[in-house]
Amino acid sequence: MARPRHYINHVGPGELGFFTTTALDFAHLFCREEMREAMTWLLLNHLLTSKATLHAFVVMKHHIHFVARMPQTQHGNEFVQELKRSSALTLKPLLLPEEVDQLKQQTGLNRHTFWKRSYRSVPIYTEALLEQKIAYTHANPVKKEYVDNARDYRWSSAWALEREDLVGENYQLRLEPLRNEFKPPPTSMPQ
Repeated sequence: MARPRHYINHVGPGELGFFTTTALDFAHLFCREEMREAMTWLLLNHLLTSKATLHAFVVMKHHIHFVARMPQTQHGNEFVQELKRSSALTLKPLLLPEEVDQLKQQTGLNRHTFWKRSYRSVPIYTEALLEQKIAYTHANPVKKEYVDNARDYRWSSAWALEREDLVGENYQLRLEPLRNEFKPPPTSMPQ
């Protein structure tokens, strides 16, 4: 039996899942605070406008993780592809020349110029798995030694879970007030 070429993702409409998507060629496109801020705002805005729910997220140097319940009318695959397409259109013009250079080897192959073609998702069916994926998401910046405490990393939901105005039942984050904590991406970077 032949091995599938890409990870098979099975988070359906209305289902809860853990998602990871990575920059093309593992390029460090989110090293600058401005890029992490923009990606965070774009992720939160996409979740809000899609009517998805969010339980955790983190923006790392070359990938993002998020734990979310898909909208009732959309599969995880459609959701992530829309997020990748819209965020690439917004973020690509904000890249500095040295960041664009990181993508040169792969840019244009399969028409992908910002994100890797595939992504990963894991359906979440139990409370224990939900808690484990939230903890894993929040531990990323600590594991990579960006911060000593997960609550100190701005581009993660770890700090938000401690604020009553930003969190509801079952670890569900309130998207609009959370999005308002971040700046929307600029239309272009200053020269």
